[in-house]
Amino acid sequence: MQTIETRVDSEAARYYLEHYLPGNRMDTELDERIDRVYQNANGALPDRGELKRLSDEFSVDFAALYLVDQITHMSDNRRFRIAFDQAYNFTRKALPRDRVKLSRAADYEVLVVPIYLYKRLIGSGADLAAPRAALEKVGLNCHFVETQDDGAVEANADLVADAIRARMQSGRRLIVISASKSGPEVGLALTRLQPAETRHVAAWINVAGVLQGSPLADEHRFRELEFLVGEVDVAGEDSLTTLRGRRRFDSFRIPEHVLVVNYLGIPVTGSISFGAEEVFIPCESTDPTMGFRSWLI
Repeated sequence: MQTIETRVDSEAARYYLEHYLPGNRMDTELDERIDRVYQNANGALPDRGELKRLSDEFSVDFAALYLVDQITHMSDNRRFRIAFDQAYNFTRKALPRDRVKLSRAADYEVLVVPIYLYKRLIGSGADLAAPRAALEKVGLNCHFVETQDDGAVEANADLVADAIRARMQSGRRLIVISASKSGPEVGLALTRLQPAETRHVAAWINVAGVLQGSPLADEHRFRELEFLVGEVDVAGEDSLTTLRGRRRFDSFRIPEHVLVVNYLGIPVTGSISFGAEEVFIPCESTDPTMGFRSWLI
């Protein structure tokens, strides 16, 4: 029941999306300013400092849209997106919606690592129950990792590592799925494991993982959830500060054979509801390629 007058937060963002990107240049001064942004970037993705500068010079939505455009022009991402769309469209046409089964599902199994406070934020989707049900419907066997729902990243990483190690003798290739806080937990687990302990891991799907921590943890905003869920372990919040998150991220060494897919949503302000604004936890990742082989959709 909200009235939306605009989906972006500035005239610069509107012009950039509606005119500049399609090549319909109508504002010489603004065109030149945007041209300089691309020229200075020389094809590189913006880091956190550049995104902040663009947000100040233009607007937050402009910076978000610019990041999306730069990501979509990366060759690895373009190839992956083409392959993904082809496979998706083929499956939709070839199989009835209610009888879809993956032909090679028996060769794989899935390890799902839940989100922060998944035991207490009932109905939030933090337990990833819906994705698990969808995966099982197409024939994939899913295993759920019982982490500490408010525990520190480092402690939960040990639980994830144990779960990955436990699937070594299953005879199936393992796909690990994480989201939000469980992203750094999986990244750290894969880093800590020995090469022989990850040979069965085929892929890691990282959905909006807070790989470098969250500014909300710096501001102790997670503790504001206590009126809903009761007392939370401060160690979990402390482990998500940007200082610790960035140090941990720099230590990540993901095995070369593991396909890493980073699935990130980059919204503009007009697509974020009032409710989401109150609980939205920004995902900070200065290098979407994470320093190793990965793709974004």
